[in-house]
Amino acid sequence: MLGWPDGDEFVGTAQAEDTQTGRLWCAAEATARALEQSVNHKIALRVTGVRAILEAETWIIVVTLLSGRALSEAQELVGSCLVGERSERSAALSVLKATNRLMSKVISSRPS
Repeated sequence: MLGWPDGDEFVGTAQAEDTQTGRLWCAAEATARALEQSVNHKIALRVTGVRAILEAETWIIVVTLLSGRALSEAQELVGSCLVGERSERSAALSVLKATNRLMSKVISSRPS
């Protein structure tokens, strides 16, 4: 669930296999759906990859996305987050980090 300070809340949903990879994918996909809702679908997001990577004895979640209504105008985005207590939460945070600049462009047009 994502929320605005004014109390608006947005819930994205997704389904995948009940595996570690599936749970990471679900968290990333659901976050992307909630982000789209939060800006009245002014953006379109497609999760293209979710990976847990072990680097220098530290687990990192990396998420890749495409943003754009048509493939010809698609912008590639990438976000990452150190894995905390819950890797699914880290996948969601990776999506938020990947879309941070994109969201800042459309957020100013959101009605108050």
